[in-house]
Amino acid sequence: MESFGLELKKAREARGLSLSEAAAATKIKLDYLRALEEGAFDRLPPLAYLRGFIKIYARYLHLPQEPLLRQYEESRLDGEAQVAFIPPPPPPSVPWIPHLKWNVIAEIFAGLLLLVLIILGVIKLIQGEKKVGISAAKFSVMENPYGVETVEKLPLPKTKP
Repeated sequence: MESFGLELKKAREARGLSLSEAAAATKIKLDYLRALEEGAFDRLPPLAYLRGFIKIYARYLHLPQEPLLRQYEESRLDGEAQVAFIPPPPPPSVPWIPHLKWNVIAEIFAGLLLLVLIILGVIKLIQGEKKVGISAAKFSVMENPYGVETVEKLPLPKTKP
């Protein structure tokens, strides 16, 4: 970080500017500019703000922004401990099939159950449903229940005059 800070300080001094003039022109706090030039990590703001400050300060000093940002990142990585991202543990899987999750097994079981019920319903439709206790001998089949001969056979209720 020292080379990064020294580069900023040398560029500022080469232009004949004081630190307070640079702070007033860039609207960056004097303490932040001083910490940037000294390489004091503990006095610098969070990285999102600091990237913007570096870009503004580099533009003000007529320095290339991207190489300075890269140089800052490299020097920051050298001087700071890194925070590692640890992904969350995977959801529990079926012990005997490690890549199969419990919800997949439930969906497969529900699908198979539905398929069996549909097959049983189709079989009953094909065979015809037979009811227990009703004999077909008690019924006779009529060809045309509304024909003239059927109506004549029906007894009509007697009406009172």
